[in-house]
Amino acid sequence: MILLLLHLFPGTDAAVGKTRRVPDGVWGGEHIGVWVERGGVRVEYDCGRGTIDQPLVLDSRGRFNVKGRHYKEHGGPVRIDEENKGQTARYTGALLARTLTITVTLPETGQTLGTFRLKRTQEPHLVKCLSPR
Repeated sequence: MILLLLHLFPGTDAAVGKTRRVPDGVWGGEHIGVWVERGGVRVEYDCGRGTIDQPLVLDSRGRFNVKGRHYKEHGGPVRIDEENKGQTARYTGALLARTLTITVTLPETGQTLGTFRLKRTQEPHLVKCLSPR
């Protein structure tokens, strides 16, 4: 019965009927910071940022695979008429103990922005863009 429940409701702890999620808070790593909140996620990179408008729900193996947005940034000032609608991004990864691994891919181009390892409550180490476009 428990195996059937786990199969039907991945990301749910069948013993208590509770959905497993990446815990809220700051997750930091080299070149990335992730702020997890109940309804979504904010991501900061060295030269960009991202959003995920849903919780990071984990499957039975502690993995997630969600759609979000990626916004490329550049060094120097932002022009008044500059528009950045971003592009679709795929955020995949896993939570193992206190380490969160995230891979960011841009489906429209097939480009992988990187795979990042983050620790909970660790401050991100970011080096914001310095060079103009």
